Amino acid sequence: LTINQFKNRIIGQILKSGGEWLVQLAHIFTSCEDNHQLSNIYCLSDIVKTLVYFNEIDIFELLIQGDILQNVVGILEYEPEFPGLKMNWRDFLNEKVKIKEVIKVNDDAIEEEIRKCFVLRFLKDVVLARLLDDSGLNCISTMIQNKESRILDFMQNNESFLKELFALYGDDEDEEGDEKSLEKYRKKIDGIKLINQFVLISKTQQPFQRTEFYKALIAKGLMSMIKFSTREKEIESRILVTEVIVTIIEHEILLFKNSNEEMLMNTLINILIGEKNIGLKTQAFEAIKILIDPNNLVESNNKLINDSVNISELVDDSFFSDFYEKSALKLFQPIITIIEDDKTPPDAAYSREDLV
Repeated sequence: LTINQFKNRIIGQILKSGGEWLVQLAHIFTSCEDNHQLSNIYCLSDIVKTLVYFNEIDIFELLIQGDILQNVVGILEYEPEFPGLKMNWRDFLNEKVKIKEVIKVNDDAIEEEIRKCFVLRFLKDVVLARLLDDSGLNCISTMIQNKESRILDFMQNNESFLKELFALYGDDEDEEGDEKSLEKYRKKIDGIKLINQFVLISKTQQPFQRTEFYKALIAKGLMSMIKFSTREKEIESRILVTEVIVTIIEHEILLFKNSNEEMLMNTLINILIGEKNIGLKTQAFEAIKILIDPNNLVESNNKLINDSVNISELVDDSFFSDFYEKSALKLFQPIITIIEDDKTPPDAAYSREDLV
């Protein structure tokens, strides 16, 4: 394995076996571990590390197969440099990690891609953290990005997945009632976490892919989730949804055009005025600032322009008219109240939250 001139031939043999070579290696490890043959296990550890150093995507794909992964991780738990220690990564994988399924995926290939994404991140950040060089990190990062791209494509193109997810937020039933209602409430909270997670994941994708994904979210019911979050008592959910809003607006403010604009603006204003959390208020402020800056609107329109379209035809100032007619009064009301309240002494002290 370590003789460079044989590298390609050995990689070819390993790949040709479809993982059988690694399966046999795993059987040897199981026998060695049962018989406490540490010297042999350390040799196996060097073998697996050498495979990792090859930085071959096809080799990594074999290493993360379900019937091979556990033994590969088990082999790497033993480190010759620290003979008196052993990691417990297999226990973590088996007992601590649970993948929640908010909405049934009904696609075995996508479920496998989701599993592999988690496994690759676990290998990159934990198991192989000391072993990977820049080339290895790039190799695994590319694998993760490609798999995440396929998962996002599935979410936006599948006819039912997003619709079923956002349908959870389409009613106002009391989530504090019976067990069935509580279960649905927990699904709503998990759905918020899911969308937040994939919106953050989308930041690694190409701009066009991000735009298409965000369009699908908005078209299939994202606003119903946003509306639900404004009534949610737990601040974590409001923070996650606000992060989703800010991420989409920063990418492309025109995605919330037309019927969503007023509701979105009022939601952000309610957060800015009513929240006590400084971080959340700051996020809302930044989003409002982006939305009402005319330069951002012109810049966004420029992305849509081709040679046959005049920019003046694309710039629509109705949003600004609606803002100043319908939303501005609510936004500035706290300041107006301070100015108009004759009972407020000139040197009245206001808390930081009030001032923010």
